[in-house]
Amino acid sequence: MSNPKTKLKYIGTASFEKNPSLTLSNCITYALPAIAMLWIYAPLVIVQGIYAKYYGLSLTTIAAIVLFGRLFDAVSDPLIGYFSDRYRRQMGTRKPFVLVGGVLMIVSGYFLYVPVSTSAYYFGICLIAFYLAYTLFDIPHNAWASDLALNSFDKSKIFSFRSAAVFLGLVLFYTIPLLPFFKAQDITPETLQVSIIAASFLMILSLIVCMKYTPDGMVLYSRDRNSKLEASSILQRVALLRVAFQSFLSNRPLCLFFGSYLFYGLGYGMWLSLIFLYVDGYLGVGELFAQVFLIAYVVGIFVTPGWCGLAKMLGKKTTMSLAMILMVISFLYTGILRPGEAGLAELLTLKIINTLGASCILAMAPAMLSKIVDYSTWKFKSENTAAYFSIYAFLTKVGMATGAAMGLYIAGLYGFDATTTTQSSESVIGLWLAMTLLPAICLIVALVLTVLNPINARRHSIVRRRLNARLFVQAPVEEVSENHAHRKVSDLASKTLVVPPSG
Repeated sequence: MSNPKTKLKYIGTASFEKNPSLTLSNCITYALPAIAMLWIYAPLVIVQGIYAKYYGLSLTTIAAIVLFGRLFDAVSDPLIGYFSDRYRRQMGTRKPFVLVGGVLMIVSGYFLYVPVSTSAYYFGICLIAFYLAYTLFDIPHNAWASDLALNSFDKSKIFSFRSAAVFLGLVLFYTIPLLPFFKAQDITPETLQVSIIAASFLMILSLIVCMKYTPDGMVLYSRDRNSKLEASSILQRVALLRVAFQSFLSNRPLCLFFGSYLFYGLGYGMWLSLIFLYVDGYLGVGELFAQVFLIAYVVGIFVTPGWCGLAKMLGKKTTMSLAMILMVISFLYTGILRPGEAGLAELLTLKIINTLGASCILAMAPAMLSKIVDYSTWKFKSENTAAYFSIYAFLTKVGMATGAAMGLYIAGLYGFDATTTTQSSESVIGLWLAMTLLPAICLIVALVLTVLNPINARRHSIVRRRLNARLFVQAPVEEVSENHAHRKVSDLASKTLVVPPSG
């Protein structure tokens, strides 16, 4: 929190209203590479099944590799974020990170999906290299959107374009197996090869357009790497992390939220890691997998605005609770489907219910966290937004990775055979545990923790009023003009840019 007696150095005013709005062409050229990014990334949902079915790796081995790869991915996130921000401050752009990340996704993705070796070591190295390339692209590309959009409307607009591009990439991937020149509609090594080649061409073209026509965005101020301000900012980060950790332990709403999201990731990770093997190796209808996911993701594009409208009426906590109930229903429905009885209609019902819940949580969870961040800022008199969202990103990957490893390990432990559609009764029990019982228990725990969270719309509005009042009372006096001390809070927050004095 700012000391009210501390004078800040005025560096200028930025009128967001006078700055030109983000153009439609800016949004399109920026979002284009995200289509290819998700097209290349999408096979990760089923690649463990491909390596088990076609290349003979055991599920327990794959589980260990996926867990290690995801943990490495989670650790690399803050490092890439730090270097991206540092390069941006010094050079005014993030383009080299996005460009290198996109090219490395092509190379690592090709060797992962079109392997020259089928050993566990090869799979592990390629998977880790792919995770690193994806992170190198994704984090700077996300941050780039914030650099481009200066006001609230533009931020919503550009992230909406990026979200649409992500869903379009998923749709393109699941369209490939349905092309007429394939003998069947299964997802196979051949379809993966065609997919990665087509996505690579799109990535190259979109990167060229993006690098040439998308601006870098406004640099508000920069710091010299050798200045005292840079050194003091590092000390401030260390102090910030210490305060964030201390406040985290005594922050009940935050602990409940993170606990809920962790159990959600565990349950969904178990189910998602086995869905391809379940459809192909147990139900014996692998040719329907691409059709089902394609239709479900198209539905996901259209229902997301509906969830936002429902959250406006019922509140985010209630809406997330309903979504978790839908997830539990999809897990229980998974357990009642049987080989020979499940067809396109049953699988569509299963995946659409699951997608409805997952799409809501994807949209509502960060919004709910932002409410808790406001509460934490008010209660602990310290703003730790970046630290809390870093924990959120970390839990997303660790939860899904641990859940995926658990699901694959349990299925392998009970003898599930990915190379055949005839399973033993013991392997069916393992599949039921990993895809129905344990995921449902995890989501029920997540639901209970969500319901117990005290932050709702009414309490958040109270917190916001108190934060605004505190900001108005404690707004620092600037050296430039005495009148700035009496400026309204909204004007101070949106138009005046200040930094600590360089001494």
